[in-house]
Amino acid sequence: MFASFKNIEHLLETISNYNDHSKNFLTLASALGVLIIITYSICLTFRVIQLLRLYVFSQLCCKTDFTKKYGKWAVISGSTDGIGQSMAKELARRGMSIIVVARNEEKLAKTKAMLEREPNVGEVETVKVDLSDPSMENFDKVRAQIDPDNRDIGLLINNAGSFPDRYARFNRFDMEEIVSIVNLNVLGTLHLTRMIMPGMIERGRGLVMNVSSILGEMPGPYFNVYGATKSFVNAFTRQLQMEYGSHPIDIILLQPGPVSTKQLIATSKVSDPSFLIPSADDFARTSINALSTRIQCYTGAMVHEFMKSQSRIFTCLGLISSITKFLVIMNGKKPELSPVPKRKKVQLVSAQEDRPLAGSATDTPMHMTSSEFGANK
Repeated sequence: MFASFKNIEHLLETISNYNDHSKNFLTLASALGVLIIITYSICLTFRVIQLLRLYVFSQLCCKTDFTKKYGKWAVISGSTDGIGQSMAKELARRGMSIIVVARNEEKLAKTKAMLEREPNVGEVETVKVDLSDPSMENFDKVRAQIDPDNRDIGLLINNAGSFPDRYARFNRFDMEEIVSIVNLNVLGTLHLTRMIMPGMIERGRGLVMNVSSILGEMPGPYFNVYGATKSFVNAFTRQLQMEYGSHPIDIILLQPGPVSTKQLIATSKVSDPSFLIPSADDFARTSINALSTRIQCYTGAMVHEFMKSQSRIFTCLGLISSITKFLVIMNGKKPELSPVPKRKKVQLVSAQEDRPLAGSATDTPMHMTSSEFGANK
Protein backbone atom coordinates (compact mmCIF):
# COMPACT_ATOMS: atom_id res chain seq x y z
CA MET A 1 0.00 0.00 0.00
CA PHE A 2 2.81 2.39 0.89
CA ALA A 3 4.54 1.46 -2.37
CA SER A 4 1.42 2.47 -4.31
CA PHE A 5 1.35 5.85 -2.57
CA LYS A 6 5.00 6.42 -3.50
CA ASN A 7 4.36 5.58 -7.19
CA ILE A 8 1.36 7.92 -7.37
CA GLU A 9 3.41 10.71 -5.81
CA HIS A 10 6.14 10.18 -8.39
CA LEU A 11 3.58 10.21 -11.24
CA LEU A 12 2.09 13.51 -10.06
CA GLU A 13 5.56 15.04 -9.83
CA THR A 14 6.35 13.91 -13.39
CA ILE A 15 3.12 15.44 -14.73
CA SER A 16 3.92 18.69 -12.96
CA ASN A 17 7.40 18.80 -14.53
CA TYR A 18 5.95 18.15 -18.00
CA ASN A 19 3.41 20.95 -17.61
CA ASP A 20 6.17 23.34 -16.58
CA HIS A 21 8.17 22.29 -19.64
CA SER A 22 5.19 22.87 -21.96
CA LYS A 23 4.59 26.31 -20.47
CA ASN A 24 8.23 27.23 -21.06
CA PHE A 25 7.97 26.01 -24.65
CA LEU A 26 4.84 28.05 -25.34
CA THR A 27 6.42 31.14 -23.80
CA LEU A 28 9.54 30.73 -25.95
CA ALA A 29 7.51 30.08 -29.11
CA SER A 30 5.31 33.12 -28.47
CA ALA A 31 8.32 35.37 -27.87
CA LEU A 32 10.03 34.21 -31.06
CA GLY A 33 6.82 34.62 -33.04
CA VAL A 34 6.35 38.19 -31.84
CA LEU A 35 10.01 38.97 -32.58
CA ILE A 36 9.74 37.61 -36.13
CA ILE A 37 6.54 39.57 -36.80
CA ILE A 38 8.02 42.83 -35.49
CA THR A 39 11.26 42.36 -37.44
CA TYR A 40 9.45 41.49 -40.66
CA SER A 41 7.07 44.44 -40.26
CA ILE A 42 9.95 46.88 -39.79
CA CYS A 43 11.83 45.46 -42.79
CA LEU A 44 8.69 45.56 -44.92
CA THR A 45 8.03 49.19 -43.99
CA PHE A 46 11.55 50.27 -44.90
CA ARG A 47 11.37 48.26 -48.12
CA VAL A 48 8.12 49.94 -49.20
CA ILE A 49 9.62 53.37 -48.51
CA GLN A 50 12.72 52.41 -50.51
CA LEU A 51 10.64 51.25 -53.49
CA LEU A 52 8.63 54.47 -53.43
CA ARG A 53 11.85 56.49 -53.50
CA LEU A 54 13.27 54.43 -56.37
CA TYR A 55 10.30 54.12 -58.67
CA VAL A 56 7.94 56.96 -57.77
CA PHE A 57 9.61 59.98 -56.20
CA SER A 58 12.87 59.82 -58.20
CA GLN A 59 10.89 59.55 -61.44
CA LEU A 60 8.78 62.62 -60.62
CA CYS A 61 11.47 64.88 -59.20
CA CYS A 62 13.75 67.14 -61.20
CA LYS A 63 16.52 65.33 -63.05
CA THR A 64 19.94 65.35 -61.43
CA ASP A 65 22.73 67.30 -63.13
CA PHE A 66 25.31 64.51 -63.24
CA THR A 67 27.95 66.70 -64.87
CA LYS A 68 27.88 69.09 -61.94
CA LYS A 69 27.53 66.39 -59.30
CA TYR A 70 30.01 63.79 -60.56
CA GLY A 71 32.02 65.06 -63.53
CA LYS A 72 31.97 65.72 -67.26
CA TRP A 73 32.58 62.27 -68.74
CA ALA A 74 30.70 58.98 -68.53
CA VAL A 75 32.45 55.75 -69.54
CA ILE A 76 30.01 53.00 -70.51
CA SER A 77 31.17 49.54 -71.57
CA GLY A 78 29.02 47.40 -73.83
CA SER A 79 27.12 50.47 -74.96
CA THR A 80 26.48 49.74 -78.64
CA ASP A 81 23.37 47.65 -77.92
CA GLY A 82 20.63 47.09 -75.39
CA ILE A 83 20.79 48.52 -71.89
CA GLY A 84 24.23 50.09 -72.34
CA GLN A 85 23.22 52.01 -75.46
CA SER A 86 19.99 53.22 -73.84
CA MET A 87 21.94 54.42 -70.79
CA ALA A 88 24.35 56.28 -73.06
CA LYS A 89 21.41 58.03 -74.74
CA GLU A 90 19.85 58.96 -71.40
CA LEU A 91 23.09 60.45 -70.09
CA ALA A 92 23.73 62.26 -73.40
CA ARG A 93 20.32 63.92 -73.09
CA ARG A 94 21.43 65.22 -69.71
CA GLY A 95 24.46 66.95 -71.18
CA MET A 96 27.22 64.48 -70.31
CA SER A 97 30.12 63.62 -72.59
CA ILE A 98 30.18 59.91 -73.42
CA ILE A 99 32.98 57.41 -74.01
CA VAL A 100 31.50 54.35 -75.73
CA VAL A 101 33.49 51.16 -75.07
CA ALA A 102 32.80 48.12 -77.28
CA ARG A 103 34.52 45.75 -79.70
CA ASN A 104 32.48 46.12 -82.90
CA GLU A 105 33.79 49.03 -84.94
CA GLU A 106 30.70 49.32 -87.12
CA LYS A 107 28.36 49.46 -84.12
CA LEU A 108 30.65 51.98 -82.45
CA ALA A 109 30.34 54.31 -85.43
CA LYS A 110 26.54 54.01 -85.52
CA THR A 111 26.23 54.59 -81.77
CA LYS A 112 28.48 57.64 -81.92
CA ALA A 113 26.42 59.15 -84.74
CA MET A 114 23.20 58.48 -82.82
CA LEU A 115 24.52 60.09 -79.62
CA GLU A 116 25.81 63.15 -81.46
CA ARG A 117 22.27 63.84 -82.64
CA GLU A 118 21.12 64.36 -79.06
CA PRO A 119 20.69 68.13 -78.53
CA ASN A 120 22.29 68.38 -75.07
CA VAL A 121 25.17 65.96 -75.51
CA GLY A 122 28.73 67.08 -74.86
CA GLU A 123 31.51 65.21 -76.65
CA VAL A 124 31.33 61.62 -77.85
CA GLU A 125 34.33 59.33 -78.19
CA THR A 126 34.67 55.63 -78.89
CA VAL A 127 37.11 52.99 -77.66
CA LYS A 128 37.38 49.77 -79.65
CA VAL A 129 38.45 46.94 -77.36
CA ASP A 130 37.67 43.31 -76.67
CA LEU A 131 37.22 43.23 -72.89
CA SER A 132 37.27 39.43 -72.91
CA ASP A 133 41.00 39.63 -73.68
CA PRO A 134 42.55 39.67 -70.18
CA SER A 135 46.08 40.56 -71.26
CA MET A 136 47.69 43.62 -69.70
CA GLU A 137 48.78 44.82 -73.15
CA ASN A 138 45.13 45.01 -74.18
CA PHE A 139 44.14 47.10 -71.17
CA ASP A 140 47.21 49.31 -71.48
CA LYS A 141 45.84 50.31 -74.90
CA VAL A 142 42.42 50.96 -73.36
CA ARG A 143 43.99 53.13 -70.69
CA ALA A 144 45.83 55.15 -73.30
CA GLN A 145 42.58 55.85 -75.16
CA ILE A 146 40.41 56.63 -72.13
CA ASP A 147 43.20 58.60 -70.42
CA PRO A 148 41.61 58.52 -66.94
CA ASP A 149 44.40 60.59 -65.38
CA ASN A 150 43.61 63.65 -67.51
CA ARG A 151 39.82 63.43 -67.81
CA ASP A 152 37.14 64.41 -65.35
CA ILE A 153 35.39 61.03 -65.47
CA GLY A 154 32.31 61.22 -63.29
CA LEU A 155 30.49 57.99 -64.15
CA LEU A 156 31.69 54.49 -64.90
CA ILE A 157 29.03 51.99 -65.93
CA ASN A 158 30.38 48.44 -66.20
CA ASN A 159 27.66 47.08 -68.44
CA ALA A 160 29.59 44.82 -70.83
CA GLY A 161 28.70 41.20 -70.27
CA SER A 162 28.48 37.95 -72.15
CA PHE A 163 25.22 36.01 -72.04
CA PRO A 164 25.11 32.43 -73.40
CA ASP A 165 23.67 32.24 -76.90
CA ARG A 166 21.68 29.12 -75.95
CA TYR A 167 20.18 27.38 -72.94
CA ALA A 168 22.26 24.32 -72.13
CA ARG A 169 23.71 22.36 -69.24
CA PHE A 170 27.24 23.04 -68.09
CA ASN A 171 28.78 20.04 -69.86
CA ARG A 172 27.36 21.26 -73.19
CA PHE A 173 29.54 24.38 -73.24
CA ASP A 174 33.04 24.39 -74.67
CA MET A 175 35.81 25.55 -72.38
CA GLU A 176 36.51 28.45 -74.75
CA GLU A 177 32.97 29.73 -74.26
CA ILE A 178 33.23 29.43 -70.48
CA VAL A 179 36.56 31.28 -70.36
CA SER A 180 35.20 34.04 -72.61
CA ILE A 181 32.16 34.58 -70.35
CA VAL A 182 34.31 34.66 -67.21
CA ASN A 183 36.90 37.01 -68.73
CA LEU A 184 34.34 39.53 -69.95
CA ASN A 185 31.94 39.47 -66.99
CA VAL A 186 34.59 39.33 -64.27
CA LEU A 187 37.98 40.53 -65.49
CA GLY A 188 36.54 43.25 -67.72
CA THR A 189 34.70 44.73 -64.74
CA LEU A 190 37.78 44.49 -62.53
CA HIS A 191 40.11 46.11 -65.07
CA LEU A 192 37.89 49.12 -65.84
CA THR A 193 37.07 49.71 -62.18
CA ARG A 194 40.74 49.58 -61.19
CA MET A 195 41.60 51.89 -64.08
CA ILE A 196 39.05 54.66 -63.44
CA MET A 197 38.09 54.53 -59.76
CA PRO A 198 41.41 55.91 -58.34
CA GLY A 199 40.88 59.19 -60.22
CA MET A 200 37.40 59.52 -58.71
CA ILE A 201 38.81 58.99 -55.22
CA GLU A 202 41.49 61.60 -55.84
CA ARG A 203 38.96 64.16 -57.13
CA GLY A 204 36.54 63.38 -54.32
CA ARG A 205 33.52 62.64 -56.50
CA GLY A 206 32.25 60.03 -58.93
CA LEU A 207 29.92 57.09 -59.39
CA VAL A 208 30.63 53.47 -60.30
CA MET A 209 27.71 51.32 -61.41
CA ASN A 210 28.26 47.60 -61.88
CA VAL A 211 25.51 45.97 -63.92
CA SER A 212 24.91 42.48 -62.57
CA SER A 213 21.79 40.36 -62.99
CA ILE A 214 18.92 39.03 -60.95
CA LEU A 215 20.36 35.60 -61.78
CA GLY A 216 23.26 36.40 -59.48
CA GLU A 217 20.78 36.28 -56.59
CA MET A 218 18.43 33.59 -57.91
CA PRO A 219 20.36 30.57 -59.21
CA GLY A 220 18.62 28.61 -61.93
CA PRO A 221 19.33 25.85 -64.43
CA TYR A 222 21.10 26.57 -67.74
CA PHE A 223 22.63 29.82 -66.40
CA ASN A 224 25.40 28.20 -64.37
CA VAL A 225 28.53 30.08 -65.51
CA TYR A 226 26.70 33.33 -66.30
CA GLY A 227 24.92 33.33 -62.93
CA ALA A 228 28.17 32.55 -61.12
CA THR A 229 29.97 35.49 -62.76
CA LYS A 230 27.13 37.81 -61.78
CA SER A 231 27.32 36.51 -58.21
CA PHE A 232 30.96 37.58 -58.29
CA VAL A 233 29.94 41.05 -59.50
CA ASN A 234 27.45 41.24 -56.62
CA ALA A 235 30.08 40.30 -54.04
CA PHE A 236 32.74 42.56 -55.55
CA THR A 237 30.43 45.58 -55.60
CA ARG A 238 29.27 45.04 -52.02
CA GLN A 239 32.86 44.77 -50.86
CA LEU A 240 33.65 48.08 -52.57
CA GLN A 241 30.63 49.68 -50.91
CA MET A 242 31.94 48.62 -47.52
CA GLU A 243 35.54 49.64 -48.20
CA TYR A 244 34.71 53.08 -49.62
CA GLY A 245 31.63 53.90 -47.56
CA SER A 246 33.43 56.86 -46.00
CA HIS A 247 34.60 58.25 -49.38
CA PRO A 248 32.54 60.79 -51.35
CA ILE A 249 31.91 58.43 -54.26
CA ASP A 250 28.81 56.36 -54.98
CA ILE A 251 29.05 52.66 -55.81
CA ILE A 252 25.85 51.17 -57.20
CA LEU A 253 24.87 47.57 -57.86
CA LEU A 254 22.24 47.21 -60.58
CA GLN A 255 20.57 43.79 -60.80
CA PRO A 256 18.16 43.79 -63.74
CA GLY A 257 15.77 41.02 -64.61
CA PRO A 258 14.71 40.31 -68.21
CA VAL A 259 14.82 43.40 -70.44
CA SER A 260 13.70 43.45 -74.06
CA THR A 261 17.00 43.58 -75.96
CA LYS A 262 18.32 41.93 -79.12
CA GLN A 263 20.26 39.47 -76.99
CA LEU A 264 17.16 38.36 -75.07
CA ILE A 265 15.11 38.14 -78.27
CA ALA A 266 17.77 35.94 -79.89
CA THR A 267 17.95 33.49 -76.98
CA SER A 268 14.37 33.34 -75.71
CA LYS A 269 12.29 34.41 -78.73
CA VAL A 270 10.75 37.28 -76.75
CA SER A 271 9.47 39.87 -79.20
CA ASP A 272 7.79 42.96 -77.78
CA PRO A 273 8.26 44.64 -74.39
CA SER A 274 5.61 43.85 -71.80
CA PHE A 275 4.77 44.52 -68.17
CA LEU A 276 7.17 41.80 -67.05
CA ILE A 277 9.85 42.64 -69.62
CA PRO A 278 10.40 46.41 -70.01
CA SER A 279 12.06 47.97 -73.02
CA ALA A 280 15.72 48.93 -72.79
CA ASP A 281 14.90 52.66 -73.05
CA ASP A 282 12.32 52.55 -70.25
CA PHE A 283 14.62 50.48 -68.09
CA ALA A 284 17.59 52.82 -68.63
CA ARG A 285 15.54 55.93 -67.88
CA THR A 286 14.21 54.45 -64.63
CA SER A 287 17.65 53.21 -63.57
CA ILE A 288 19.38 56.53 -64.27
CA ASN A 289 16.65 58.52 -62.49
CA ALA A 290 17.00 56.24 -59.46
CA LEU A 291 20.66 57.26 -59.08
CA SER A 292 19.48 60.44 -57.37
CA THR A 293 18.30 58.35 -54.38
CA ARG A 294 21.86 57.07 -53.73
CA ILE A 295 20.38 53.68 -52.85
CA GLN A 296 23.22 51.24 -53.35
CA CYS A 297 21.40 48.24 -54.81
CA TYR A 298 18.29 47.96 -56.96
CA THR A 299 17.00 46.14 -60.03
CA GLY A 300 15.90 49.10 -62.15
CA ALA A 301 12.26 48.04 -62.53
CA MET A 302 9.49 47.59 -59.99
CA VAL A 303 8.48 44.22 -61.45
CA HIS A 304 12.06 42.99 -61.15
CA GLU A 305 12.06 43.94 -57.47
CA PHE A 306 9.17 41.53 -56.91
CA MET A 307 11.03 38.82 -58.83
CA LYS A 308 14.07 39.35 -56.64
CA SER A 309 11.92 39.31 -53.50
CA GLN A 310 11.02 35.69 -54.21
CA SER A 311 14.50 34.57 -53.18
CA ARG A 312 14.25 36.63 -49.99
CA ILE A 313 10.85 35.14 -49.20
CA PHE A 314 12.23 31.62 -49.66
CA THR A 315 15.18 32.50 -47.42
CA CYS A 316 12.82 33.86 -44.77
CA LEU A 317 10.60 30.77 -45.03
CA GLY A 318 13.68 28.59 -44.63
CA LEU A 319 14.65 30.49 -41.49
CA ILE A 320 11.15 30.18 -40.06
CA SER A 321 11.13 26.47 -40.91
CA SER A 322 14.45 25.98 -39.11
CA ILE A 323 13.18 27.81 -36.03
CA THR A 324 9.97 25.77 -36.08
CA LYS A 325 11.89 22.51 -36.29
CA PHE A 326 14.07 23.61 -33.40
CA LEU A 327 11.03 24.40 -31.26
CA VAL A 328 9.37 21.11 -32.15
CA ILE A 329 12.51 19.25 -31.16
CA MET A 330 12.63 21.18 -27.93
CA ASN A 331 8.99 20.42 -27.26
CA GLY A 332 9.49 16.75 -28.05
CA LYS A 333 12.40 16.50 -25.65
CA LYS A 334 11.49 14.41 -22.64
CA PRO A 335 11.17 16.52 -19.51
CA GLU A 336 13.55 15.82 -16.72
CA LEU A 337 11.97 13.30 -14.38
CA SER A 338 12.55 13.29 -10.70
CA PRO A 339 14.51 10.22 -9.69
CA VAL A 340 12.50 7.25 -8.48
CA PRO A 341 13.18 6.69 -4.78
CA LYS A 342 15.23 3.58 -4.26
CA ARG A 343 13.61 0.80 -2.34
CA LYS A 344 15.38 -0.40 0.72
CA LYS A 345 16.55 -3.98 0.66
CA VAL A 346 15.36 -5.62 3.88
CA GLN A 347 15.35 -9.03 5.41
CA LEU A 348 12.32 -10.63 7.00
CA VAL A 349 13.01 -11.68 10.55
CA SER A 350 11.10 -14.38 12.39
CA ALA A 351 9.23 -13.27 15.49
CA GLN A 352 10.45 -16.31 17.41
CA GLU A 353 14.01 -16.35 16.18
CA ASP A 354 16.31 -13.45 15.76
CA ARG A 355 17.63 -14.70 12.40
CA PRO A 356 16.73 -14.20 8.74
CA LEU A 357 14.15 -16.51 7.23
CA ALA A 358 15.59 -18.77 4.58
CA GLY A 359 15.12 -17.28 1.12
CA SER A 360 13.19 -14.29 2.46
CA ALA A 361 15.38 -11.46 1.18
CA THR A 362 12.99 -9.25 -0.84
CA ASP A 363 12.71 -5.68 -2.11
CA THR A 364 10.02 -4.14 0.04
CA PRO A 365 9.56 -0.49 0.93
CA MET A 366 9.59 -1.09 4.70
CA HIS A 367 11.30 -3.30 7.30
CA MET A 368 8.68 -5.77 8.55
CA THR A 369 8.64 -8.76 10.88
CA SER A 370 7.15 -11.99 9.62
CA SER A 371 3.99 -11.51 11.66
CA GLU A 372 3.47 -7.99 10.28
CA PHE A 373 4.11 -9.23 6.75
CA GLY A 374 1.52 -11.96 7.21
CA ALA A 375 -0.99 -9.49 8.56
CA ASN A 376 -0.69 -7.36 5.45
CA LYS A 377 -1.46 -10.19 3.11
